Amino acid sequence: MTTLFCYNGLARLLYAFLAGLIRIPFWLYVGWCAAGLAAMLVFFAALVAGPALLAKKYGLGLLLLYVVPLIWGMRGQPSPFAAFMAWIGTLKAFRLPPCVIENPGAYQIKGKDTRAILEALMPGDILLRGYNGYVDGFFIRRLSGAGGKVGNFTHAALYVGKLEEKERKLAAADLRVQNEAGQWLGAPEEMKEKARRNLFEPGAQMVIHSMGQGVHAEDILTFCRCDQLAILRLPEVICPDDGHQELFRLREGTPEYALQRKLTETREEIPRKEAVRSAIVSAVGKIGSAYDFECGSIEDHRFTCSEFVYYCYRGIHHYIGLLPRHHSLFGVGWLLPRETVTPDDLYAISAPPGTDESPENKLIVVWQSAGIN
Repeated sequence: MTTLFCYNGLARLLYAFLAGLIRIPFWLYVGWCAAGLAAMLVFFAALVAGPALLAKKYGLGLLLLYVVPLIWGMRGQPSPFAAFMAWIGTLKAFRLPPCVIENPGAYQIKGKDTRAILEALMPGDILLRGYNGYVDGFFIRRLSGAGGKVGNFTHAALYVGKLEEKERKLAAADLRVQNEAGQWLGAPEEMKEKARRNLFEPGAQMVIHSMGQGVHAEDILTFCRCDQLAILRLPEVICPDDGHQELFRLREGTPEYALQRKLTETREEIPRKEAVRSAIVSAVGKIGSAYDFECGSIEDHRFTCSEFVYYCYRGIHHYIGLLPRHHSLFGVGWLLPRETVTPDDLYAISAPPGTDESPENKLIVVWQSAGIN
């Protein structure tokens, strides 16, 4: 155990060193952007003062140089001022790196989409979302799809519906921390209380998911700020099946243990509501758990976004076809290989939109945004 702990410590130091090393060219880029921004301000000042200086020194002939950009800048606007103000409205400034982007675009999930999402959602639904243009999303999509296929989504979450203040005391109930020997034990009460205070949020329509800050609750309206989104739902009834694979050791007396016992021993059908109730209890209890930055382990104490959803439905994962798959970057077997669950794995086992019920126990796509294939 001591050797394992030392190895993990050295690995963390190496990751920190590499992260710092990678940020060096980023800060050079920041400086370059700052210089470019300063040059742009000087250029704008010259544009303002330029006509007067040109007219005084060279006559009005060179003022024709302003005609072409003026015509292009008008582009159907009723006046130069209107054209300028319309253009200003397309600019977005960023602090780091210091730069200004013209027409950066907005999230593709619009108001009408959000209304449709709010109307369609039921507690226990799985949410998948994606973003355009993010660097990490580029790699996640190329790790998420199976067989080298580029995925659609970069994140997964569990919709839990209404969370009340009285449920705060249930949050972080199953939070765990690692000791010096590398063992994962129940977290001390002060750590649980901190997670309840900072990462639990009551609300009418809430999502629980795992991101960089760990497992936390978030309002659905905040979650919907994205470019692609899909809603997946369990079938009305989960039926028993042969060939069960247990990847989590379920504790006797827990809701998920009872679910699995019904399916494997008494071979009873499980109604969706019962599976959802168990998943929500699991999700609330894991608030505060760390994010799994190694992205390739099926554990019960730290999670990627899709591993967290997988964990919440661990009592029935086999019966809905949700099992870890082999993934690698760009589909190259030796490049960042891992056995895990990704957002697109959840989508891949789902029946297409418009499917009322699935006898194969598949998840059902009840809504998805345009452009998802």
